[in-house]
Amino acid sequence: MQPPHIVIAGTRRSWSREQKRAIIAEANLAGANVSEVARRHGFSPSLLFRWRRDVVDEDRAAAQVPQPPLYRCSFQALAPLHRENAL
Repeated sequence: MQPPHIVIAGTRRSWSREQKRAIIAEANLAGANVSEVARRHGFSPSLLFRWRRDVVDEDRAAAQVPQPPLYRCSFQALAPLHRENAL
């Protein structure tokens, strides 16, 4: 019989936005290896790649110009204005 699988609570760490950006900057340095940077900080490279993608998405969303709201209007509501301008 195998021993039961032991789960240790509290092994998941949370990283602040500043910590994530600092680690991403470290991984983006010339000659840096993403896998080595991730291992040095104690997590998998896939997490670092996901953080990098999230930062790019956040930056792209922040750079977009917000579109003005689209107002819906029926043709019947515009008809009186059309008649006024036709005169």
